Amino acid sequence: RYHYSVSEHLASCPKCSAEMDVTDAGPYSRVRCPACGEEVLVKTELGSYRLVRRIASGGMSVVFAARDPTLQREIAVKVLSDEFSSDEKREEEFRREARLTATVSNPHVVEVYTVGRAFGHCFIAMELIPGQSLDDHMALHGALPEDDVALLALQIVDGLRAAQSEGLTHRDIKPRNILIDED
Repeated sequence: RYHYSVSEHLASCPKCSAEMDVTDAGPYSRVRCPACGEEVLVKTELGSYRLVRRIASGGMSVVFAARDPTLQREIAVKVLSDEFSSDEKREEEFRREARLTATVSNPHVVEVYTVGRAFGHCFIAMELIPGQSLDDHMALHGALPEDDVALLALQIVDGLRAAQSEGLTHRDIKPRNILIDED
């Protein structure tokens, strides 16, 4: 169903310029150069975005911080995992999630910019929330004060209502999927 160019399967070692077969490497993988042994980060560009670092991983996807060179900003790129990238049904669900989320305009819902495909993986480019997940926040600081919980709950409900009004149902609400920005 998909055509892959030869360049998607090859990378050059920056140390010795040897050509490396990276067919089996996923996005943002480290591969050892067979010629000089240097460890090389490969498949760092998805569409026009340059992957900078891994942020999180879940059951279906991995999220990276990425650089958008056109708009000169940092964004998040959510990449469908290897296991689900070859499953047309899962990929369509992933794309549908992006389309529905893109219709939601609410300060408590992450903004979606685009959907693409590179290296045999579907990805969603979206707003990067500077901060941390509720799960990470609680691990560092313990339980939140009651007033903070009430405020956070109201914001979560506001975002979920906005999503629901556009036909989107979040099926994985948990502290790890709730992002708290720096403000």
